[in-house]
Amino acid sequence: MDPRVDEYIRKKGDSWSRPILQKLRSILLSMDLEEGVKWGSPTYMNQGNVVSMAVFKEYVSLWFYQGALLEDPENVLIAAADSTQALRQWRFQHEDDVPDEKVRSYVAEALNNQIQGKKVKMASKRLLIPKELKEAFEKEPSIREFFDGLPPSSQRDFADHINSAKKEETRNRRLEKSLDLMRQGKDLNWKYR
Repeated sequence: MDPRVDEYIRKKGDSWSRPILQKLRSILLSMDLEEGVKWGSPTYMNQGNVVSMAVFKEYVSLWFYQGALLEDPENVLIAAADSTQALRQWRFQHEDDVPDEKVRSYVAEALNNQIQGKKVKMASKRLLIPKELKEAFEKEPSIREFFDGLPPSSQRDFADHINSAKKEETRNRRLEKSLDLMRQGKDLNWKYR
């Protein structure tokens, strides 16, 4: 047991979510998984990440890292966004929503897939660099140099962050934030590492 998970449950859990977190944790600890904390959330691993849990406003989520590979006979797994390729989550709103044996079955399948090295083949997405970012590259070549040195996923994070803004003012604010981070030599998700 990782004491950081105790702290997570204490801090994030409240009257409705704490029992769900404790029940899920009990199930996960009974399996061949190592408990830890990654990206601020309790994560359970065996030869890599298998499953995590997290508290949201209206539900507790169990995240399966290679969840798209799971059979899902109960039809409970969802992708958090249209662009999500591998991750799938199972949401719980009440402790009674957590069916021990079914959760155990899903986790066992995910664990077996992990041990076998099965992975979702990720579709590569074309990098669409916003015109505003291209213009900034021309004005500040050092930013372009930093950007070009980033892994493709980090480049895509910056581009998608700017491109997904619907309003021009939001787009400009995101551009400035991104440029400031690049000037500091940081990627968009630097504080989660």
